[in-house]
Amino acid sequence: MQKILIALLALTTAVSAWLAFQYHDQLAEKDARNSALTAERDAALAAEKAARTATDPLRENIERLTRERDRLQQTGLAQQNPAPGGAIPPGGGGPNSGMPGVARMLATLQTPEGKRMLQNQSASKVQRQYAELAQRMKLSPQDTTVLMGLLADRQTALTTARANASGNAAKAAADVSSIQSEFNDKLKSTLGESGFGEFSDYDKSVDERGAVNQFEDQFKSAGTPLDPAQKENLVQLLASEREKSPANPFDPSKNDPNAVLTALRDESTFGAWEKQQEDYKNRVLQAATKTLTPDQVDTLKKTLDQKSERQKAGLQVFKTTGVPPPPPQQQR
Repeated sequence: MQKILIALLALTTAVSAWLAFQYHDQLAEKDARNSALTAERDAALAAEKAARTATDPLRENIERLTRERDRLQQTGLAQQNPAPGGAIPPGGGGPNSGMPGVARMLATLQTPEGKRMLQNQSASKVQRQYAELAQRMKLSPQDTTVLMGLLADRQTALTTARANASGNAAKAAADVSSIQSEFNDKLKSTLGESGFGEFSDYDKSVDERGAVNQFEDQFKSAGTPLDPAQKENLVQLLASEREKSPANPFDPSKNDPNAVLTALRDESTFGAWEKQQEDYKNRVLQAATKTLTPDQVDTLKKTLDQKSERQKAGLQVFKTTGVPPPPPQQQR
């Protein structure tokens, strides 16, 4: 009897061990399936976010141009059927609504509403561009507020000076140089010599930092994310190669919009710019092989190609309508 009990106990133990082993395998298999589904979900979310990042500027531009078309249509109707007493009809867009895009924009900047709008846009832009710098420098909230205020004032002054140049390149260059010098003195006084040096280094690559921030989601969705060192190296690489290139004559945020519009109508100037952009991209991709993996370089090429196509589309719209393209979105 004792032998039978021992045998039954041994059999029960063996069965229990076998069941435990099977249960463990099932749990491991379930964990693996959960991990695979989680990874698939994260990849899908990243791809969706990257798609939104790529299409949002285009969608916003379409909406802006639609509003522009509607204003022009309203103006045409108002001219055909003027309101009694010369009043501006509802939805007519105000006294500047019949002007071409650039002329209306410049006229708007002279109004109190236009000046407030420009100041608000400048404040929003510098907050996106320089928040990271304030964190790096460990500035207090009060010093951060002062810095952001100075940079917003600088941005507003530079935009206004370029807009008021009326195609006079020499005047624009002189006014911009004077404004830069004035604000450099104010920034030195606020940040000190050492802090101003750190600011200057960051300021030289601020556009590239915004671009790399935009690129990050596309690297992640492609399964080739950038580590912090690669991201910083890419910023410096883009800035270095940009400094070797001629200035972009078609950037309305850094040039007189009237001069940009005139240059856009010169096919030879546009062709030279396209070649310069292609040369810049090839230099960047060649240099990037020292920092990025082959898969990351492939992702960078696709990203730069997309950026180039968006730039060309925006410039074509500007050339056709006289409405400057919106600045690129920058993600923090």
